[in-house]
Amino acid sequence: MDKICEILGITIKKDLPLPEKSLRNLLKYFLFVTGPGGRASVSSLFHTDSENNIFQAPFKAKRFPRGRVYKDYQDKFLKTLYSKTSLASSQTGSLLASIRPPGSFGPIKEEDSSIFNSEILSLVSSGVIVNTENLADKYSVSLEKEDSNEKVFGGLLTKLLKDGNSIKESVCKVCSELEGSASLALLERNKSSLLLTSNTGSLYIMESANLPGLLVFASSKIVLLNLKERALVFKKDKDYKISQLFAREGLEVNLEDFSRTKFNLPPLKPFPKKPRKSSEDYYKDLLKRAPREPIDSIDLKRCTKCVLPETMPSIKFDENGVCNFCHNYKKITYAGEEKLKDKLLKYKKKNGEPDCILAFSGGRDSAYALHYLKKVLGMNPIAVTYNWGMLDDIGRRNQARMVGRLGVEHVVINSNIEKKRSHIKANILAWIKKPHLGMVVLFMAGDKPAEFWVSRLAKKRAIKPVVLGRGNELENTDFKWNLLGISSGEPGGVMHHMPFSLKIRFTLNSIKQYIRNPRYFNSAAPEIFFDYLTTYAVRYK
Repeated sequence: MDKICEILGITIKKDLPLPEKSLRNLLKYFLFVTGPGGRASVSSLFHTDSENNIFQAPFKAKRFPRGRVYKDYQDKFLKTLYSKTSLASSQTGSLLASIRPPGSFGPIKEEDSSIFNSEILSLVSSGVIVNTENLADKYSVSLEKEDSNEKVFGGLLTKLLKDGNSIKESVCKVCSELEGSASLALLERNKSSLLLTSNTGSLYIMESANLPGLLVFASSKIVLLNLKERALVFKKDKDYKISQLFAREGLEVNLEDFSRTKFNLPPLKPFPKKPRKSSEDYYKDLLKRAPREPIDSIDLKRCTKCVLPETMPSIKFDENGVCNFCHNYKKITYAGEEKLKDKLLKYKKKNGEPDCILAFSGGRDSAYALHYLKKVLGMNPIAVTYNWGMLDDIGRRNQARMVGRLGVEHVVINSNIEKKRSHIKANILAWIKKPHLGMVVLFMAGDKPAEFWVSRLAKKRAIKPVVLGRGNELENTDFKWNLLGISSGEPGGVMHHMPFSLKIRFTLNSIKQYIRNPRYFNSAAPEIFFDYLTTYAVRYK
């Protein structure tokens, strides 16, 4: 099963002069300050030189550290690390955790752990692997297409380790064949080492010069920034630093002496080149696969210029049969590619750190924008996806292919997916009672705050340029308010750009529909109001 997870961890060196009280405070906030992925179910592994304990439960991360069973595990972990009189850890200790959002792919079950654990290694992973079956065939490992990343990595790495490969060699072999996105943190038990790597750059490490034996990592920088604001260890520490493991970089840490070895994953094999069809041949094949009735055989009045039919809301024809949309059409003027480069390249960073943010749905517009930013302009974008409950497995897998191949950090902002889906259902059931075409927009209202959350993330990460890969100049959604009985004089582009007077009329006509059908005043109403504000009231630069 593909999972949208965050991974995070803490490693403590033996004899580190960190009081137990300070470590307890760090653990308290560690799982509470989860990043853009949202709060969700948690699996955690407590590892010391002498013990290895896994605790998992379908609890929200916000409540997880307060749970009685978790506190028992935490107390046992701290008791093993610290003697009664010592202010320093007596053993090496590590905590690995994986956080899975609620309802990503069905309800969370208690046995649904996001940690792989064996006698040889323990690991957590985030991302989506899309070629599990190919990897299983190549390395003769029993894996299923629906297996989690942890099971895929665990099965493959265990096999390669038993064949005599080192852990670093094993990871490099698997990652050179892997398609999709993956960030990985693993403990090799018999050699007391920690290995971190990512093919997208979605791994960050926080350390302090004052505590050279403490290492904290997470797949989201937001987690570490939030932790810095709350945990006493880092709150007043001016010597802390957060560094990124860039795409296809790895770090191996010897947990005995905290010595480190950086390495690079092998380059990806290029895609086999296939002959490309011309656009003419492509459309001929398309028509063969999906034959349609000729336009002339359908008895509908159409514009003599653009062939829009009379069923188009608010359409009007003149004496020559030309529609009002053609009369009001204004030719698009393009600023040109050089103007775009002038706007973006001034933010380009040469050290590989993220320098722009792209709202990434995985569709053609945003996928091309991601390619253009990375490959043409040579920038280092963060692809940000807002998952409002209707992002399916195929969409996630397509996104993973893109970010994995391009080596781009991918942040998925998860809403409460189960709740969002229940709101969609509530609005559909309300609409069925008194159908009105103008209110169909409520079914898709859940995706409207995407721009709000992307902008908020950009502010938190202090990254200025936010790129929206969508064809605004070509996209015309006047019909949405036309269906509510509002006839606009000219195309206004997307709904964000509606004139103020139309926004007022749109609001009043929507309120009339709510009064006409009180069933719209349901559990989704507060969210709809928030979506309305983020679409029409908030101004984005």
